[in-house]
Amino acid sequence: MLKNLTILILGVAGAFAPAHAQTAHAIDPERSVATVKVYKAGLLGGLGHNHDIQAPIQGGTVDEEKGAVQLLIDARQLKVMDQELSDKDRTEVQQNMDGPKVLDVEHFPQIRFQSASAKPGGPNKWTVQGSLEIRGQTRPVTLQVERYAGLASQAARYRGSIQLRQTDFGIRPYSSIGGAIKIKDEIRIEYDIAVRTESGAGGKLSSHRD
Repeated sequence: MLKNLTILILGVAGAFAPAHAQTAHAIDPERSVATVKVYKAGLLGGLGHNHDIQAPIQGGTVDEEKGAVQLLIDARQLKVMDQELSDKDRTEVQQNMDGPKVLDVEHFPQIRFQSASAKPGGPNKWTVQGSLEIRGQTRPVTLQVERYAGLASQAARYRGSIQLRQTDFGIRPYSSIGGAIKIKDEIRIEYDIAVRTESGAGGKLSSHRD
């Protein structure tokens, strides 16, 4: 009887105990986006084109206390935005990007980032280290992040950029005419991320190391 009474008391006390504060907040996909910058090269680079590729952010979280970041992008939603290309050429670039020689979205539909640490780099700025998975290949990367909004009436917002080499992820940069027209191995990813918070107030990244 005493044992059952003790269990009952503990259960009631647990039901009314204050919950632990949730510090991880969801990324708002409707207000977040990444843009991939691809640059032309080669002796006849003037005949080629730079490419802007929109990469909608599908989801993820930002832990504003620990500085932990998770990002998920649906590779199948990447879209070539080049306005100077004809519809036919834009479709060809899109198919090449989606195909087995580049992203191979049929077999690798997701692009993921998982942070490992975040160090302050100045007022409202952080250097975030973690792992990035593209085309099934995972590599360590370093992101520069800046908080530029987060008023009481808005969610927190972060922006930044990262330089990558396609070959590090098993992607062979496009080339034609024996390399006279090609794109550079190095690409740049720029991102603008909005974070939802329950209170509506923006948070901030803090230093964290696993």
